[in-house]
Amino acid sequence: MSTSNQLRVSLFFLVFACLNISQDLQAQAINVASIEIHNDLPPGSQFYFISVFQRDKYLLQPGQTYTKVINLDAQDCRMVYDNVCAKLFLYDPKIDLGHNSVFWSVRRDGVYKSWDNNNWDKKTGWGKIC
Repeated sequence: MSTSNQLRVSLFFLVFACLNISQDLQAQAINVASIEIHNDLPPGSQFYFISVFQRDKYLLQPGQTYTKVINLDAQDCRMVYDNVCAKLFLYDPKIDLGHNSVFWSVRRDGVYKSWDNNNWDKKTGWGKIC
């Protein structure tokens, strides 16, 4: 192999290695996730939530969506719908790590979770005590 070809091959591998390192560093630097809570309750319903990142009651009207970018720590939440409530983790690193977004749908029969905003899994119903 000529010196010119050896140089080209070496340069190719150097560029390839740098691109791979850059992607790894970029992934490590982004330690955030997005949480989206959508109020799918009937019109006239009273709903609010309180969480680590939203310490005051946040009233979310039916049809509205709340979006927040958070760090990857556990994010607990208390949701109140009329006279019933639910406690849950909006983000749990043991379960949600690796997912850039966590979607929540607040419904009459409980609270649903999705990682793709299409496939929903009921996480909890409503209780009297939170």
